Amino acid sequence: LKLPDNSSNSPSDEEIDIIVRCRLLRALSMDNALHHLRSMRQAVQYVFDSEKPDITITETIDSFIIDLFCKESEKRGIPCIGLVTVFVNGLSRISIRGEYNKCRDVADEEVNKVLSTLERVDYLPAFVAKDTKSFRYRVLRRWARNAIKIPYFSLKRWTSGDYFNYHYWSSIIICKSWFNWFPTINIGTPNWKSELDKTVKPVVYLPLQMFPEATIDYWCDDVSVIEYERVLLMTVKKFSGITFLVKEHPNVLGHRKSSFYKSLKSLNNVIVCPTEVPSNSLEPLYDAVLVWTGTVGFEAAIRGKALLAMSKPYYLMSDRDFFRIDQQSTEKSILNYIENFKALDNKKELVKHVLEGCIKGKVQFDGTWREDNSSHHEEALKVAQSLKDYINEYVFPKR
Repeated sequence: LKLPDNSSNSPSDEEIDIIVRCRLLRALSMDNALHHLRSMRQAVQYVFDSEKPDITITETIDSFIIDLFCKESEKRGIPCIGLVTVFVNGLSRISIRGEYNKCRDVADEEVNKVLSTLERVDYLPAFVAKDTKSFRYRVLRRWARNAIKIPYFSLKRWTSGDYFNYHYWSSIIICKSWFNWFPTINIGTPNWKSELDKTVKPVVYLPLQMFPEATIDYWCDDVSVIEYERVLLMTVKKFSGITFLVKEHPNVLGHRKSSFYKSLKSLNNVIVCPTEVPSNSLEPLYDAVLVWTGTVGFEAAIRGKALLAMSKPYYLMSDRDFFRIDQQSTEKSILNYIENFKALDNKKELVKHVLEGCIKGKVQFDGTWREDNSSHHEEALKVAQSLKDYINEYVFPKR
C-alpha cells in the first residue's frame, strides 16, 4: 500500500467482479478499492513467486484476498482447493466458489442412512444455532454483540498495529450496516396460519438467507442478484400474483435492519411466519421454494416440492431440476412451472450426488475450534485424511 498509488488505470471486468463481490471493497470508493485490490494482488504474487507451491488449500472464497489467491493459482496452473461446511452433519464440502466437485464414491448404505436422517422433520444442520436460552434472549444477545463489535473492532484496528486487517475492518462495516437502535424481536404476521389459509394464490416459501455471505456473494454466477435485500423486495413485488411465505433465518434475527422488515411486510402478497417455526414443518403449506443458493431448496426437492432459484444450486444434478429466476422470468412462466411440476423420482440419486461431493470430517472456520478438545482434533484428522485421499485420486492421480 505504501508503493505509488496504482489505481489510476480503469478497472478491468475481472477487477470489478472482485470488488462487487467483496463485502469490504464494495463499501469503499472505487479508487480506494482498486488501490487495495492491486496492492494485495502484488503481495499474493510475491508469495507465489517466493514459495512456489504445488497446490493451494484454503476455505471457500469469502473475501477479495482468497479470491486473489484462487485467481493467481488458476493463472499459474496450480490446483486450488476450498473447504466449506455442508448441511449433512459430520461432512465437509470441497468447493472454492460454490461449484460441485466429486470427491469420492459412496455406497448405497450411506445414501439410505443420510436420506432417512434428512427427511426427519426435526433435522437441523450443525451450523444452525441450537440454544437452550429463550428466543427473546437470543435475539437481544445477538443485537448487543453486534453493537459492541463496532467500538471493539474499531479499537483493534487502531491499537493492533494491523490497521488493514480484513477481519477487523470488514466486521466494522458489516456491524454498522446491521446496527439498529432497538432490536426487532418478532416479525411474524399476526394469525399467519389463518392468513395463509385464506389465500387463493399459489404459495412460495421464501426462507431468508444470511447476508452478506459467501453463498450469495461468490456462489451466484450473476452479480446482479447479490444485492440480496434489494433484489428480494423487487422480486416479491414483481410477482404479485404469488403469495410469499417468508421466514427469517434463525441466526439472523436481531441483525437485519428493521426498515427491511417494514418494506417486506408492506407488500400485500407477503405472509411472515415466526422465526422459531422449523422450516421442515412448513412443507405442507407451500407449493414451491425460492432460494438464492440456500440448502432449504434441497430439503424441498427431496420432499417433492418445486424449486425456484436465482442461481443453479450445487446440490442439483441438472438444470431441469429447478426453475431459474432472472430478469426475463414472468409470473406466468413461474406459475406454469409450479402447476406442471412433477416431484423428483430420483431423490436417492440426488442424495448420492451431494455425498459424493463431500469429504468426511467437519471443518470449523467459525472460531469454535479448540486445541484442547479431543473431538475437534479427531474431526481435523478426518478432514486431513479425506483431503489426502482426494488429492491423490482426483488432483494428482499419477503421483
